[in-house]
Amino acid sequence: MNERISSTAACTQLVKRSLENFRIPYLTVTPTFSICPVHGYLSGEHEFCPKCDDALIQRKLKGKNHAEIH
Repeated sequence: MNERISSTAACTQLVKRSLENFRIPYLTVTPTFSICPVHGYLSGEHEFCPKCDDALIQRKLKGKNHAEIH
């Protein structure tokens, strides 16, 4: 299907209906995840690591504040 399931209840409903209405040998529901080289496994799909982005923003803000003081 290549689309996100909004909740566990929606996933349960999808599996139940699929098994009730179709004669299929198996059904696979696979989680979506991303991998950051620094932080490892990240739940969900991320183009960029949110943890790395937060750290980068904090470093930039500290540098900007330091420059304003001097």
